Amino acid sequence: MPPENRLMVHMLGQPRIFWGDQQLNIKRKLARSFIYYLACQTSMIGRSDLVVLFWPDSPNSRQHLRDLLSKLRAELPDPDIILTDRDWIGLDYAKVNSDVLIFEDLYEQLSLPFLNIENRPLPEAIYQKMLNAINMWEAPEFLDGIPLLHSDDLNEWITEKNRKLRHKWLSLMMRISHHLIAKGDLESALTWLEKVNDNDDNYDFPQVIYNRLDVLYHLGRLSQAYEYGLSFLDQVNTDWFSEYHLAFVTLMKRIENERIQTASRTQLPARSSRGKNIPFVGRDDQIMQIQRAYRRGDIVVISGETGFGKSRLLIEFINSLANPTAIYSMEAVYYERKIAFHPIIEHLRRTLNMSDWQKIEKFWVSQLSLLMPELQSQLENKSDIFSLIENQQLSLYEAFRQILLTLSGKQKILISVKNAQWLDQETIGLFSYLTHRQFFSEKAHLVLLLGKDELNVPVFDFLKDPAWVSQIAWVQIPPLELDAISNVARYVLQKPLSEQHIQKLMDATGGNPLFVLEALQMILEKADQMTDLSWDQIPVSGVVQIVIRERLSHLSKNARNLLDSAALVGKDFSFDFVEVMADLKETVLVSAIDELVDKDIIEIISQIHQPLRYKFKQTYIRDVVLQGLSQTHKQMLHKRLSDHLLTRIAEKKTADELADVGYHLGRAGKVEQAFRFWIEAAELFKNSDINQKANNAYEQAYLVSQNHNFNITEEQLYELWVGWGELATSMGNFNSATEYYHHAVEEGLYRNSSLLIGSGLSGEGYLFLMRGLPHQAKQYLEQAAFHLKEGSVSEFIRNSIRMMLTHLYHFDLQASIKEYESIAWLENQMKTDNDHLIFASLQSTLALTYTLSGNFKEAETEAYKSIQTALRLNNSTMRIENEFSLGLGYYYQGLNKKSLDKFGLVIQIAESNYYWRFVLESLSVINRVFLALGKTYQCLENIQNGYTLAKVYQYSGMNSILINSEGRFYLAFGKFEKAINLFEESLKFSNNKRNLLLNQMWTGFTKTLMGEHENGLIMLQQVLEDEETQQLIHIQSESKARLGLAYYLKGDTQKALTILEEVTAQSQAYGFAGAGSAYAFVRAKEALRKEIPEVAREMADIIMKKAKQEESPWLEWHALEIMIAADQLEGKSCKEYQNQKQIIIRNLNQSKPQNLDLSFDSNSPPIFVLM
Repeated sequence: MPPENRLMVHMLGQPRIFWGDQQLNIKRKLARSFIYYLACQTSMIGRSDLVVLFWPDSPNSRQHLRDLLSKLRAELPDPDIILTDRDWIGLDYAKVNSDVLIFEDLYEQLSLPFLNIENRPLPEAIYQKMLNAINMWEAPEFLDGIPLLHSDDLNEWITEKNRKLRHKWLSLMMRISHHLIAKGDLESALTWLEKVNDNDDNYDFPQVIYNRLDVLYHLGRLSQAYEYGLSFLDQVNTDWFSEYHLAFVTLMKRIENERIQTASRTQLPARSSRGKNIPFVGRDDQIMQIQRAYRRGDIVVISGETGFGKSRLLIEFINSLANPTAIYSMEAVYYERKIAFHPIIEHLRRTLNMSDWQKIEKFWVSQLSLLMPELQSQLENKSDIFSLIENQQLSLYEAFRQILLTLSGKQKILISVKNAQWLDQETIGLFSYLTHRQFFSEKAHLVLLLGKDELNVPVFDFLKDPAWVSQIAWVQIPPLELDAISNVARYVLQKPLSEQHIQKLMDATGGNPLFVLEALQMILEKADQMTDLSWDQIPVSGVVQIVIRERLSHLSKNARNLLDSAALVGKDFSFDFVEVMADLKETVLVSAIDELVDKDIIEIISQIHQPLRYKFKQTYIRDVVLQGLSQTHKQMLHKRLSDHLLTRIAEKKTADELADVGYHLGRAGKVEQAFRFWIEAAELFKNSDINQKANNAYEQAYLVSQNHNFNITEEQLYELWVGWGELATSMGNFNSATEYYHHAVEEGLYRNSSLLIGSGLSGEGYLFLMRGLPHQAKQYLEQAAFHLKEGSVSEFIRNSIRMMLTHLYHFDLQASIKEYESIAWLENQMKTDNDHLIFASLQSTLALTYTLSGNFKEAETEAYKSIQTALRLNNSTMRIENEFSLGLGYYYQGLNKKSLDKFGLVIQIAESNYYWRFVLESLSVINRVFLALGKTYQCLENIQNGYTLAKVYQYSGMNSILINSEGRFYLAFGKFEKAINLFEESLKFSNNKRNLLLNQMWTGFTKTLMGEHENGLIMLQQVLEDEETQQLIHIQSESKARLGLAYYLKGDTQKALTILEEVTAQSQAYGFAGAGSAYAFVRAKEALRKEIPEVAREMADIIMKKAKQEESPWLEWHALEIMIAADQLEGKSCKEYQNQKQIIIRNLNQSKPQNLDLSFDSNSPPIFVLM
């Protein structure tokens, strides 16, 4: 219906009614309220309920209702919007949209248990649906602003409906906050938590208080978190908050402690065009080490590579000092390391003017005048002063000491030297002299900031001098940890990053603070990086390149050569790879690697007893090294490695090894060989269900095939397009799969290749089947078979499997088995792993066919054969298919606990791999297993979860099965009218012959239970006639059992026993659940009628034995009823049996849904469970 001819009822917020785009003005308040009430109901409402609600005290309430309906219809654009059916009134939802019902429907879809695991992000489609549902609310109240009505009951309904709807609304907000926390977007999560907190008027969400506190803590807002927590201290000891009490109190203590520790810190401006103050994080231990050494009077050496924040650490330490201290900062420069006393002279020139020099004794000034010619103007008799000194070196040292003593006065000063590794020999001698004279323990503190780029420099002679080595306090600055990087990133980007992105930052920068800041600055400047989920290539800034190139310039030639080779291998590399590529002698190679390890360029990642492997401590270093390599140099190195790999690759190679070879061959220009290895890697990845790696391998093979020197063959095109199509199909990417299969057909037509045409058509046919179009699928598969009959055996088998699945779609089991028998002889032609996987798929399809045919032993045999191949090749999809067949077979045989185990395994594997179709198919059977076990609550829960999953992922083909299951559920409680409505509705959705016959059978039997014996018998007989052509053994046995029971209910016991005796023989031969129970039941009832209690007991024993085997409370109930009746017939006490019966009924009542008004007739166990 066009939107302009539809009534729109908006109630989530200010209530309004629209007809198309035009707002309707219904004048009477009561009439509007009547529309609002009806628009909240999913079904029609009885007149008696409406008059009690709207006119509770009026003696003419029914007349009021008729008047209201008449006037309301006159005001509506289409009077037929309001439906009436005798005593029932409702809205025609073909003409009405209710935002409340749409919202509630969305909520049900989004409330599946596996969509509400707090620490797991939501699929993007589900996340968007949640946002849409939440955004339907225009204001935070249902019927916002509506005045009180004259009916207290109606006002109470509005209040309660508002409470329930708001609870659902806030629940969705909570789930979105959990999703955002799992994704690492804490700022957005906080926004949603604040909304929940502000709108939780009924205190339904105590967890929001803890979650909000936790997010504030992880955002580093300790003061805000602490104040927020304090505001709820009065509530944490109440029962309402008991579940979160311990976690809340523990977190508050942690916040309080960290808040105290960080209260005195100051922030240093960091490099940024916006002048942001970057928080000082992750350096608490180093500050404490410096403070302890400072108090002892030790010489402090702060060691770390460029960018690690040595200067920032010193500033933070200085800021932490309680008393002001004079700071004398010097800096050594690499290019001036040969100039005597350069750092201290430059410092004196910078800090002292001529008037300051005049305050210093002339003798000491004269000693420095040769180093500082500008001082000679202060001296009158220079030569006389110089002649007094015999040891010029010592006089210089003492002169510097005297000047420093003058500067320090009575208080100790702090002397810091940046880049102390470049100190000249003379300055180092001065520091040795000053240390020997106790200057650094009595008059000054010395702090050296030492880089790690050079290890063999003069300053280390000073630091290792035995005379004072015990006075040296080394403070090593480690890289930032992940938490610290996260805090910095949150500050710079003004939003949190996910754990994945933080790890990528760590890998790129190695935790170097300067590099982290530069990377974040580049990300800010390149916003597209924020949308790239993998962050595989974080840009390298110019500053980082300069720093890294400076570090690399201090490496030996051999170390640089090795680094070139390592960079080409990847982020991590093995010893033997670089040995081949660098072309160095082993001893030289070891020395170069040790140099790179010592200088923190690389690190060992292998264990002691494993082959040596290394990785770059910063992938930024690898990026800079690669930038400096010429294309010729790269290709030469790739060629060396690929030649080596080709000589050593084992017969049993892994997919990752093949991908490595393919990568290096491609980079070495050997495209045809590269293509072969990429394809082989893709197939191995695919066979092991490592789909993303498989897809990447196919992409690389395609890129290699585009090289103009590559003349691709028919077989290679088949491997590329058909293999890629298979992968896309298994990943559910049907659009891509269609494109790839279409490429195969196009290439086949161009090259006149039956293999390409046939395999492409076969793939397209299977896609039609997956989309629920079996007729089109069959046409394509038949054409494919024509092209493949003389070609690839494995592809011909794959096409036959798809044809079997098409037969199974129609439940033509005989045709499916016949298809298998036509190709079974080809098993001995299966050679490769891929061939064996295809044949295992054939066995899996056959196992399902046998299960549906009732051949359970054969099904089990084929399933376990297929599972062995699946386990050997690590293929989870194949495993799921076979475990499903086994679970279904166990259900048919009444082995209910084994069935639950199998389906539990299916769901576990399917959920972890996001195979929702398998989850749904399992739910469609599990609910029936729970019903067989008498667990009706779990039965209904699984049905509802199935409905929701089918709606979310648009698996409409499952509707018939789920609706039929719901009908059986209501049948267990004797709700025959509800059940028959569901069975008739299920008939409309039946998309194959089996489902059609199944629903007709249940409809006919339910009619019999309702007393419509003739109609029921006709339907059951018709089902049996139709089943003769289908050979659906299980349904045939069920239908015969229902027919026999129908004749018994009609009163024709003899005919019933004749039919049931035949059913018993058939169902026992197949091993079906409940086999013989219907026959035993009717014979027992007949024996009781004829007063033959011993026969009745004999039959009850048969039913009880079956009940114990299958753990069926229903069959046990039937057996007990017969035993009680037999004892009563003989005048015996039946108290023991009655007690057992009461236990059965109590357990069944405890296991039923408590929110539905459903009950069991204690004297009439459901008859439909009999077989």
